[in-house]
Amino acid sequence: MATPIAFSRLARPFGFILLCSSITAVQAQSGLTPAVYFECQIAARQATVAGLEERKAMLSKGRGTNAERQAAAETARSRVTQAFGKCGYSANVLGAYAHRNADLLQTWLAENPQVQDRLDAEARRVASLADQAPPAEDAASTQR
Repeated sequence: MATPIAFSRLARPFGFILLCSSITAVQAQSGLTPAVYFECQIAARQATVAGLEERKAMLSKGRGTNAERQAAAETARSRVTQAFGKCGYSANVLGAYAHRNADLLQTWLAENPQVQDRLDAEARRVASLADQAPPAEDAASTQR
């Protein structure tokens, strides 16, 4: 019977930490609304488009060493993170909000088709640019 008592003593601090982290996540999401969520998503997609456009320009000019291409990719990822940060939420918090509120978000989008149009336009821009630029590995192999 000593094992359950020892486990219980160990489990309490971990349970408290989990409870605190859950409360923090809920508090962080408390200001989120569907409008804010989708504005953050649009801003992140716009940052993604900017990164893809820079990558496409670099590759089309035959410029960029592997290290330069990797640095450009890191800059693009950083811009997306900054876009989320400007909204006041991390990608993880937004993802958790979307998971918990999927029905609400779908309903809100149906009631706000102009936002759906903006999301779709950004998605098309991302897909178009992604199709135009070869993967980093292919670009590196063609320049050897």
